[in-house]
Formats: sequence, structure tokens, C-alpha cells
Amino acid sequence: MPETIDEAPKAINPLETRAWTDIHSSASSYSSYLSAGLLLREQIKGIRIIDIGAGASDFTEEVLQRGADAYAIDPRYTSLDNLESDIMNFSLNKDQNPNLSRLTDDALRQLVEQSSETLEKFKVGFSENPTRYLPKSATELPFSDSFADLIVSNNCLTQLARNQYHLYIKAVRECIRVLKTNGKLRTDGNLPIEPDFIAKVRTDLSNYAKFDLLGVDTPVIEITKLSNTAAVQRKSNILRQLLRKTS
Repeated sequence: MPETIDEAPKAINPLETRAWTDIHSSASSYSSYLSAGLLLREQIKGIRIIDIGAGASDFTEEVLQRGADAYAIDPRYTSLDNLESDIMNFSLNKDQNPNLSRLTDDALRQLVEQSSETLEKFKVGFSENPTRYLPKSATELPFSDSFADLIVSNNCLTQLARNQYHLYIKAVRECIRVLKTNGKLRTDGNLPIEPDFIAKVRTDLSNYAKFDLLGVDTPVIEITKLSNTAAVQRKSNILRQLLRKTS
């Protein structure tokens, strides 16, 4: 079981709960995490991983089998029926998800088959390892400080960044709290990656983390937790740069 921060239940903000449940779930396969560049096969064994907004992905079960200490976070884990319904009604429905209209019939059929297969693997993992699937959101992670080596999020935090930036930053800061020093948060690059957005995130996180944009064709957002010393040095460097610009 994860090391919890405390035993007292946190007050739940209904607006935040709604924001998280408004994010549509998917049944992303383990291989899709690899192809998105969220981790490498050789990085798995022996590390502690958290998947944020995991939905019905088989990722957690796959990395557990490969030697990781892994957990999946999703508020929909209170009801697997609702989770499956969301996947079928949005992720695989052209009428609800206009992005699917770009796919050919054959490509859509393959997507449905792959998602159905991933969903079945997820159900097996959820049944066999229920304590690894926690019905929480990224703004209230049930883990102690410096708990994880790596946190990943495939098309979850990026949805939040596009619609509610303040909650995105709050979630990222909560992930940084849970990460070990030099631990990494990696999310898919499906973000509004304009210079102003990148500058704002870097500024908001400059005291305790480093923001990097990796890759070109399939960009990945990588946020690294800094040590206290490195954070102080980084803040000092930023201040010096600002002073040079104004002098």
C-alpha cells in the first residue's frame, strides 16, 4: 500500500471533482505510452511509477509485471461501469468525439478492437491488484512526500491545461511534492505549446522544478523536481537574467 500523507480525509472541492470527471477517459495501451515517449522499457524495473488519469489503461498492470512498483490514479475508479461507459460513449464514438471523423473505417475498427482488448486487460489487473488502482485526482494524491521516481500522464493533465490552467498547475505542484528529488513528471505534448504557455509554466514552477519540452514529432513535457540547493541556484540565475535585461 502507498505511504499516505495522513489518515484524516481531505475536504473535497466539488468544483475540482467536476473538473476531473469532465476529463474523458480512454483505454490507452502500454505500448502507446512507450510510443508517446513517456518512458523507456529499460527505465521500468525497480522504480516507483504513478499514472495520473490512467482510465482503463493496461499500463499499470504491464509495468507491475515488468518489476515496477506502480499505481494508477483516476476518480472514476469508484465505478468501473461509469468508466467503461465514458470510454464507449466518447473515446470510440464519432458523434461524441469529432477527432475520430479523421479516421478511416478500418482505422476506427482497429482502434475499437485495441481499446476493447486493453479494457479487458485493465479489468483483469484491477481485479487482481485492486490496491494499485486509487480513486483520486492529481490535486489530492494519497502519497507521502518524495514517494515516486516517475509520474506519467497520457492525455489527462494536458486536457486540464487547455481548459483550466490553475488546476493544471495545482496538479503539477502536487506531483512535484510526491516526486523524489530529480524525479520526473512526463506528460504527452498535446498542449497549447506556444511560447507564452511555456514561459508561464516555467515561471510558475521555477522555484522547485525544471520544465523541458522533449521531441518534435511526438513532443513530451518533462518536469524534473529540483533539490533545494538546485532550486535556489536556479531562482538566483533567473533573477540575474532579469536584472541583465533591465540594466
